[in-house]
Amino acid sequence: MGRKKRKSNKRPPGQEPSGGNPIPPLGQIEAEEDKKARKTQENKHMAENNQGKALWEKYAPTANGWLVIFTGVLAASSIYQFAVTRGQLRIMERQLIETQRALEVDQRPWLSVQAKPTHGLIWVNGKQPAMSLQFSIKNVGKTIAKRINLDAKMFPTSAEMPVAIEAVKKQDELCDQIKTGPITYDLFPTSEPMERELSVSVVPSAIEGQAIAIPGEKPRKFVGFYVVGCVTYNSSFSDALHQTRFAYHLLRPIGTEGGKFLTMSDGKPLLTGFEIGVNVPNGGFGLMDELSASNAAN
Repeated sequence: MGRKKRKSNKRPPGQEPSGGNPIPPLGQIEAEEDKKARKTQENKHMAENNQGKALWEKYAPTANGWLVIFTGVLAASSIYQFAVTRGQLRIMERQLIETQRALEVDQRPWLSVQAKPTHGLIWVNGKQPAMSLQFSIKNVGKTIAKRINLDAKMFPTSAEMPVAIEAVKKQDELCDQIKTGPITYDLFPTSEPMERELSVSVVPSAIEGQAIAIPGEKPRKFVGFYVVGCVTYNSSFSDALHQTRFAYHLLRPIGTEGGKFLTMSDGKPLLTGFEIGVNVPNGGFGLMDELSASNAAN
């Protein structure tokens, strides 16, 4: 007897077992996997967005918070604007002050001073030198000079040199401590100067310390002199004081006697000076600007 043929379990391609699900094609499987991946990525992005939104909702300012922030920004802006405006005001103030100063310098009065001896130099009782000076004061500015006050003093110095180193100190002592006299004057800008005469002298006790002795059968002593002073005044712009300072060295040349110069104890010739006790007539000496003191206006 022949063998019975067994029934084959093989299924044709594309057919599923009876009662089972069909197996999709490979392309369909790949498409579904891509779809799942995109869905997963979208869920991830959505989760991140939800997380950021949650943080914002957690930390976002409330209505009152926004009001506080706005107020702070407004206050900071106001402070900045105030600082800028204040700086601009300071600049404008400085510019205004500079303009006022320039205007005052241009329009204020300026006094020039010149002096000349009027009666020579005399020795009162043979011991105290005195002389009179005529001052010509001229307003070379543009406005009136008010409350003009004139002051001057004469001091002894060594006759050895035509310059007094201590003159600037004496001038500062006199003019830095301004004293208004009982009589003051006003002066308009004019071509004609105002003339004032002032007498100056030196106490005898101050002479000996500056005298130079000329040895001989009859000893003789010589001394030098200088004058310092100032004119003080106001302008019509303010009560600020202005000054014109002056300083003069009295210069009297000493000629030869018997063809020879007078010589000091060290053998050096004496070329200028005033002999103590001997009057000198007007024209016998001159005034030279004292180099060590001020001859300027401020």
